[in-house]
Amino acid sequence: MYFVGIDLAWGERNPTGVAILDADGSLIHVSAQTTDETITAALAPYREEPVLVAIDAPLVVTNPTGNRPCEAALNRDFARFDAGAHPANTGKPEFAGTPRGARVAKALGLDINPTSGRARRAIEVYPHPATVVLFGLGRTLKYKQRTGRSRAELREALLTLVAHIEGLADADPAMVVTEHAGWRELVARVRSARRKSELRVAEDQIDAVLCAYVARFSVAHPERTTTYGDLDTGYIVTPTLPEGLTPTPRRRKAGAGAAAKTGVGEPGVGEPAASTGKPGASIGEPATDKRAAIGAGEPAARARVVGAATPATPAPGGATTPAPVIEAGATGASGTTANADVAAPNAPSAPAAGDGDPVRRAVQAYASQRPALVRITAEYVALITALLDEAGINYLTVTGRTKSVESFAGKAARTVDGRPAFPDPLRQITDQIGVRVVTYDLSDVQTVVDLLADQLVLLGDRDMGLETAREGRFGYSSRHVLVTLDATRATAPEHADLRDRTASVQIRTVLQHAWAEFEHDIRYKGTLPEEYAPDLNRRFTLAAGLLDLADREFSAIRDRLHESVTDQEPQADEEDPRISAQDLAAYLAGRFTDAGWSRTDHYAWVSGLLLELGVTSLLELGDVLRSVDSAAISERMGYRYPPGAVRRLDDALLEVFGDRYLGLHGNAKRVDALRARLDKLRG
Repeated sequence: MYFVGIDLAWGERNPTGVAILDADGSLIHVSAQTTDETITAALAPYREEPVLVAIDAPLVVTNPTGNRPCEAALNRDFARFDAGAHPANTGKPEFAGTPRGARVAKALGLDINPTSGRARRAIEVYPHPATVVLFGLGRTLKYKQRTGRSRAELREALLTLVAHIEGLADADPAMVVTEHAGWRELVARVRSARRKSELRVAEDQIDAVLCAYVARFSVAHPERTTTYGDLDTGYIVTPTLPEGLTPTPRRRKAGAGAAAKTGVGEPGVGEPAASTGKPGASIGEPATDKRAAIGAGEPAARARVVGAATPATPAPGGATTPAPVIEAGATGASGTTANADVAAPNAPSAPAAGDGDPVRRAVQAYASQRPALVRITAEYVALITALLDEAGINYLTVTGRTKSVESFAGKAARTVDGRPAFPDPLRQITDQIGVRVVTYDLSDVQTVVDLLADQLVLLGDRDMGLETAREGRFGYSSRHVLVTLDATRATAPEHADLRDRTASVQIRTVLQHAWAEFEHDIRYKGTLPEEYAPDLNRRFTLAAGLLDLADREFSAIRDRLHESVTDQEPQADEEDPRISAQDLAAYLAGRFTDAGWSRTDHYAWVSGLLLELGVTSLLELGDVLRSVDSAAISERMGYRYPPGAVRRLDDALLEVFGDRYLGLHGNAKRVDALRARLDKLRG
C-alpha cells in the first residue's frame, strides 16, 4: 500500500503539497501542485494501486454555522497546545457546495468513509495535532506565517520540524525521507530562503510529508489513533493524545504587562493559564528590617518575610495558574495601620490564663498560629485573583504576605500615652493576612475596590493618597481595605479556612508601588544622618509628585488608546484559528466603550471559548452580538463595579447561547457560577 499526503489549499491559486510514501515508509515523491487536475496528474501512476490518502482539508461539511462536531471535540484536546482546528461550515463560501477535498477524493476514486476497509480510500487529517503527539511537543512549532514573525524565526521553526520528521526514520512505523533527492533539495531551499514566500512553498510540501506519515501511522497503530467525529458530520483522524502530555507554559515577552494593559500588543509566547502575572511560588525564609521613622507621611515599620509555597489557582474558565507569591511579613507601607481600629471578627484572643507579659503571651499565640495563617493568606490571594479574573478586570500582579512574628511583636508592644495601643493584639492587629493588588492606572484601583465591596464584606477603607493630598503633600499613595467573606462564601466548604478571617488588601498602581518600594528600600539601607533627612524627604516628595503626574498621563494614554484601537485592521492567522487577543481587545473596546481593558490572557481565554462556538473572525462575532442589548444585560446583572471588556463579552455570549455556553469545555469548572448568572439574565 502507498501512503499519500495532500496539504490541500482551499483555493487553486495557492500551492498544494503532495507527498507519497511506499509500503516501507520511504519517501518516493514530494512536490507542489495547484489545480485539482495537476494534483490528480501527480498521483496518476498510483491510480490502480492500493492507497491511503491523508488530506489536510475538510471532506465532509454539513453544519450551516460554527464548528463541526469533530472540530469541537479535537479542540477540547488540542486547542491548549495551539493546535485547534479552524471551523468549517456551509456558511463559508469554500464549503457551500462540495468541499474541495471531497472533489479531489472523488476524482481519484477514493472512499472517504473512515471506517472503510477498501484498498483505495482517503481520510481527513490535521498536521498540527499530529506534531504535538508524534514529537511530544508542549506547543505547536510556529512555522506558519503570522504578523510579527520574522523570516529567521519561521525558518528556525520549520527546520526544527524538518529535524523531527527526519528523526522518524527510527520510529515505529518508520519513515525515511533523507534518501529522496527532492526532500534534500526542499530542505536546502528552506536553509537558503531569502523571502517568506519561499518558506511557504516548502512548508506546504513538508506538511504533505507529515500527512503521509499520519496515514501510515493510522494503519500501523489503529489502537493509538483517534477519529474525531464521523462520516455523517465530518471527521478528523490523528494520533491519540497521550495521557500526561501537557502544554508548555507561555513565557511572557518583555512588555507583556503593557500589552495586558492596552490590548494592543501580542500576548506572550506562553501559556495563558499563567494568568496572574506573579513571578513564582518559591518562598524563602524570614528577613528582618528596621525602618527609620523619617518623613513622607509613611505608615509605620514593616518587616518582609517569606512564607510557604502555595497551590495552583484557577484562572477564568478553570485553567490553572501558577501558585501565588506569598510575602509573609508585616507591611507598613502595604497597610499595617490602615484598619487597625477594626477588630477581626471572631479571631482568637490572647490567652487569659498564665503568667508573664500579656504581649509576650499574644506573640507566643501568634507564633503558633502563623503556619496556618500562611496557608490562609495563600487562599485569600487565590480568591481575590479569581474574583478579578472572573470580572475581567485588568491588573499586573496579586501577591500576599503573612505578618512576621517579629513585626507582630513590635506592633503589639506599641503604646499610646503609656497605654497599650492594642489591648487584644490577636483581634485588633488586622493586617496579619495581607494581599496586594497592583494595577496599571488609577481608575483600575477604584474598580478593584468596587469589586471587593460587591463580592466580599468591606470592613474598612482608607485612601492613603487622598489623605496625603488633603494635607497638601505628595507622598505615599495606596488604597487600603479590610475584607472578610460574604455570607454565601462563608458557608462554602472550600472557604472553610477563611471563615471569620479578615485580610488587609492594598490596591495601588504600578507607579505608586514603585515609589513605595524604592522609598522603603532606601530608608532600610542604613541610618541617615539627621542633617540629610530634610533633603531626602524633599526629594521623595518631588518623586511622588512626578509619579502622580505620570499616573494621570498613563490614564490619559489608556483612554486615547481605547478610542483609537477600534480602527485597526485585524490580522488573520492561518496557524491559529482563534481571534487574536490583540484584535479582540480592539474590537471589544469599540463594542463596550464604557468597559475597561481586561488582561491579555483574559482575551486569549475567551477567544478559546469563541473557537468552541465556531466563531473565528470579528465579522462572525459581530453577527453573534448583533441582537444583544448590552445595556439591558448590565442592568439585569446589577453590577456595582465596572466589569471589564471580557466579562461584558462573557455575559453577552451567555445571553445568546444559554445552556450551550454552559456546556463548553472551557467553562467546565465554572458551570455553577455561570448558571447563577444565566438565571439572573433570564429574570
